[in-house]
Parts: sequence; C-alpha cells; structure tokens
Amino acid sequence: MTVGALFTGGYGKRLQSIAGEIPKTLLPLKDDYLVLDRQLLDFKCAGITEVYLLSGYKGELIERRYGQEWKGIRITHLREEQPMGTLWALRNLYSNLDSDIILKNGDTICDLDLRSFLSYSASKKSLVTLVVAKMVSPFGIVSIHNGYVSEFVEKPILNHYVNVGCYHLKPAVKTYLKRQYSNTEIEKTLFDSLSSDGKIKAFKFGGYWKAVDSVKDYEEIKKEYETREDYDFGHVSLKSGIKECTTYKDRAIMIKGKGKIKVVDGKVDVNGTIISKGKSKSVGEASQIRSIEESKFSLTGNLRITNPKGV
Repeated sequence: MTVGALFTGGYGKRLQSIAGEIPKTLLPLKDDYLVLDRQLLDFKCAGITEVYLLSGYKGELIERRYGQEWKGIRITHLREEQPMGTLWALRNLYSNLDSDIILKNGDTICDLDLRSFLSYSASKKSLVTLVVAKMVSPFGIVSIHNGYVSEFVEKPILNHYVNVGCYHLKPAVKTYLKRQYSNTEIEKTLFDSLSSDGKIKAFKFGGYWKAVDSVKDYEEIKKEYETREDYDFGHVSLKSGIKECTTYKDRAIMIKGKGKIKVVDGKVDVNGTIISKGKSKSVGEASQIRSIEESKFSLTGNLRITNPKGV
C-alpha cells in the first residue's frame, strides 16, 4: 500500500504580512478552498486515502480543521514541538510505518498526475524518485551577437532542472535514514547520499507548478484560481467564456448540453470516436470524454461538466 505525506511545518516568514498567525498551507486559493485542501485532493484523486501531515508551527490549527478524517481521507498528524528539520520529520514518519510513500511539500501547487508518477517510479530500481521541472529564469535574458544586443527574451525556460518538491520513497530508504548526518534537511543529507550511490531517479515534469514562497508567488497562484476549478480528472479554466479543460491520462469527463469539443493537445475518446489534436466534434446530448493521454480541449456552446468536485 502507498500512503501520502505532506511537509506542513514551515513558518512562512516571507508571507507573514498576509498569513499572519496561520501556517501558509492554510492560505486560501479561493473561498473555502485552501492550499492544503488542494494537496489532499491530489492524493484522493490518485486513490491514496491515508495521509500523514508532518506539522510544526501552528500545527494545532491544521489538526483542528482536518481532524482524523476529512472527506474520505484518513489523516494522521505528526507534529514536532520545536523546529527539527525535514530529516527528523521523515525519520519520525518512517518510525510509524513501513510503506511506499508519496511525500510532498505542503506549500507547492503542482498539476502532477500522481497515478502516472507512481507507475513510473514503481518500475524503477531507485529507492527515491524525485519530480523535477525545467527552471524558468526569474529575469529577462539579453542575447548578444558580435557585441550587439540582438534580442530580449522575457523570463525564458532554461536548460536546468529544479526540485518540484514531490517524491516517491520506497521502504528500503530507511537504511539511509539510519546514517548520521550533520545537516537537518533531506536535500543536503538523505538525497545527497542516495544520489552518490545512484539510488535516486528523476521524473521530468512539464506542467503547471508553483511554490508559495513569497507574497508575489501567492498572489500569482490566487490569480490562477480566479477562473479555475479542480476536479478528479484535472482542472477547468474559464477564459473569454470558453471552458478549457486539462485532463490526466485515462480519466472520464461527463458533460451535458449542446456544443463543440475541440482538442488543443493530446487525444480523447468522445462517445467512442477518437478526436486528436486540432480536431473537433459537435455533441448534442449527455456525453463522456475519456482522455487517452494527458490532453487539453475546449468546450463551447452550452456544454457543462457534471463530474462532482474531487473533494
């Protein structure tokens, strides 16, 4: 069995002007939908219904909101009484169980299909699989040719990878947790040891993700959610009156009404007809759209989604 776990113990000092005295994982994305709600939704939609919350600062507020069970998810709270670091939190977690773990940073929004990630990782011999994404430059780039400025590129994607903050850990990692380390964070201890021994694999991810590290980050995420709704199949954004759907592989979307489905990327099955990138299909009844692969498509007319929300 695979369980979920979330680091939720950060102080969020750079967010105190808006977070005040609450953990940043309890910040709202929109009305009555918090950062931590979204994280738990990700686990539930992947079929993971046992989750450990590794808390610290104001952990009692997290325990008060979620209790021992929240919307079908069994929750265990492991709270440190004083800051001990992520290595201690992970050691404490593994002292309570002996399972595969999907471990995530609680303050990072990431449109990763955990089912596909787990399937990929389970087939590898590594003890840990780490999700990475190409780095977006925080600055605009100036291109120079023969001493002359030839081009300005606004915040390009660089050919370097960064840690997204999502990991699949196998039980054998406990051997490495028994080692003595001088640092308290997993990146500078456990992961260094694993990488030195060739035991950590990378999973490249190209979708939307953002960590809530600053007020600017948080405001950008909130803006994303002004027109966005999360479902068990992915998410839907409303842009210029058009519903734009982003779906994970092999998920079903139920719709009603009359209108047109246009595939922007990927491939879907609409009532038994395969529709690929650039193609469209008109429908006039209750329909099912099944994503054959990760896909994006638009819904026009009066088509409406009838799937319940994931959480």
